[in-house]
Amino acid sequence: MATVQVERFFSNKQRIMIFLRKSFKKNNFIFAADIQTLLGIKKSYVSSLLSELEVEGLIARKEIGRQKGIQLTKPGFDITQEGFQLMLDDDEDLLLKSFKLN
Repeated sequence: MATVQVERFFSNKQRIMIFLRKSFKKNNFIFAADIQTLLGIKKSYVSSLLSELEVEGLIARKEIGRQKGIQLTKPGFDITQEGFQLMLDDDEDLLLKSFKLN
């Protein structure tokens, strides 16, 4: 079975959402520099992705000192939960079909 690298499996927006999801329940904020380091992409691209997610209502930014902290909104958290469940359901369906159990 081929190994799929997470970086190629998820889009950068999805990876940001997953990263932010980990901090949501702890009520922690993440900073753009953290995301830039994690994804290994340019600051301007991170900013663009965050702006799109903010317009979609999936993240919120808050002034913390001279930086803006980033956190998932409740709808952002919920959509990651739904997305994970759909992915699991799809994978389960594929697995069942491959074994002719569905």
